[in-house]
Amino acid sequence: MASFRDQIHAYAGTGGFVTRAQERALLRIGTSGYGLGYEDARGAVFDAAAADSLVLESAVEDTVADYLHSRADRSGRISRAGFRSATELYRSRARGLLGPEQAASRVKDLMIRRGLSASPTGLVFRNRRWFNRVPPPAQEAAEAP
Repeated sequence: MASFRDQIHAYAGTGGFVTRAQERALLRIGTSGYGLGYEDARGAVFDAAAADSLVLESAVEDTVADYLHSRADRSGRISRAGFRSATELYRSRARGLLGPEQAASRVKDLMIRRGLSASPTGLVFRNRRWFNRVPPPAQEAAEAP
């Protein structure tokens, strides 16, 4: 188990932010390479993250998704102010390891995956242009250890 923990540190690198792709790769390494069960490998990843101040993207996204669902109206729309506060929540949960643009694009992706949409804004012409201007997140390839 100690060598799997070393593998987790090496895989996370110096950034301290473990993406979903990296977490999946670590779980695959733990189950196939070290003979751990899925729950044991997941527990080892969570324990290492808690002990060594690593930020797991899956944990951050779970928190932000709950927040977004609480701020959504009946039709599943998020206001611009709700989106901004969700972006700030994402950045604070990620301990500032992501910039504002990265956090905004990840929140946009999270909203789309969870079936939420943006509320239109504007006094005369109501549109969702503010949401469309947020770029989609860059796809990160999982690096081989």
